[in-house]
Amino acid sequence: MSDDKQKPVILLVHGAWHRPLHYRLLIDALNAKGFTVLAPPLASSGYDDSVDGKTYHDDVKRIHDVLLPVLDAGKTVIGVGHSYGGVPLTVAIQGHTIAERTIKGLKGGIASAIYISPTPVFETGISMYEAGGRQWTTSWFHDVSDTRLPLILEKAEDAFYADIDQPTRNEAVAHLCHQSKTPFEIPVVCTPVELNIPKVFVVCTEDTIFAKEVQLFTAEKWGATPLELKSGHSPWLVDSHRDWLVDLVAQEAAKA
Repeated sequence: MSDDKQKPVILLVHGAWHRPLHYRLLIDALNAKGFTVLAPPLASSGYDDSVDGKTYHDDVKRIHDVLLPVLDAGKTVIGVGHSYGGVPLTVAIQGHTIAERTIKGLKGGIASAIYISPTPVFETGISMYEAGGRQWTTSWFHDVSDTRLPLILEKAEDAFYADIDQPTRNEAVAHLCHQSKTPFEIPVVCTPVELNIPKVFVVCTEDTIFAKEVQLFTAEKWGATPLELKSGHSPWLVDSHRDWLVDLVAQEAAKA
């Protein structure tokens, strides 16, 4: 890939309670390697009551608003989804892979997907809440209200950023936001196993939200290639892990 202009565009989808600014260090590192990064703010997370009632379909619309013009311009895209972000990323990809768009006579398309410690989903037609036995399996770091999942901040800090240096932790925590609970309560319409593209699953082995064994099981069920990283839930906030992630994206880009 001799011309940076030919590099795939990177679509980065953030996790719950977060915003794109939490991923600034990763975005900047990818930009420094010549990648254009799309990082839309999802509708189900934010700083005011506009998040109430928003579903992952609203998040998919946000993604498509920035993604589809890029695809229609003939660009190749690699999707990167972190945590909950893997759910709307998957739905946004469906119907827009290179092969699917080529059949429709359309240019561009999604070449592959990278999932970083993603929320495990295995079945369409039921919600994540139902799949978890109608229990909030992550309730040890958040409460539940009528419309949102309010964080228990000191526990959430350890869940998200256990292995992160304190100044970086402090900055990240200061920007955590509200999260609608509705995305987790409506049926899942697509899981990664249904995407006929290469998939890489970054297994964060020190993650306390999704245990290593759960991640490995999920990767197998999704038909994704598991790559282990000795990291907590937010690996891009550690310099060496961020470098590793950028190298991984570059490797996937070279295959596209």
